[in-house]
Amino acid sequence: RSLVAGFVWRTAMRGWGAVYEPRLPIPLNIGGLGIDRYELKTRCLEGLDFKETDGLDSAAVLFEDVGQRAAEIHADALRAQAYGNLAHIYARLGEPERAIDASRRAIPLLQALGHRIGLAKVNWGIAVLLRQRGELERSVEADAVAQAQFKELGMGPDAAALALANAAIRLGPGQWWVAFVG
Repeated sequence: RSLVAGFVWRTAMRGWGAVYEPRLPIPLNIGGLGIDRYELKTRCLEGLDFKETDGLDSAAVLFEDVGQRAAEIHADALRAQAYGNLAHIYARLGEPERAIDASRRAIPLLQALGHRIGLAKVNWGIAVLLRQRGELERSVEADAVAQAQFKELGMGPDAAALALANAAIRLGPGQWWVAFVG
């Protein structure tokens, strides 16, 4: 299935006009494990496919595996990506303890790597989780942190989407339209 995900990715990139430059996988055969970064990157793409097509249980299993295997070969960027995705997946599955655990594993890695987009996404995921748990004030605070991070990164649409979500929360059920018309 990893080869299929890689093929789909390459085909999509060509369709979007991106230049695809094939790279040979660089095996990191540490202690005979036979794991390489290319394979883990491809598995991340496969996990994103599951995540976006409501195969959340499959995505969770896949990203747990990627996180573990990335730790074995000291691929911190892939490990951070896996844990960040797990935080969102577990929040969507309604498993708050596992989502918090995944966030706690992702944040130090993302900070060490200077991956500000990943940090903003994890903070946004925490806000979603808090909202699901009914902790609206804390959710709005976490949304505000993520919104500021997205703005700082020049990601205006993401910041605007969070602002609308905050407005809808503050207004309450049945009044979401007020957020759009001011």
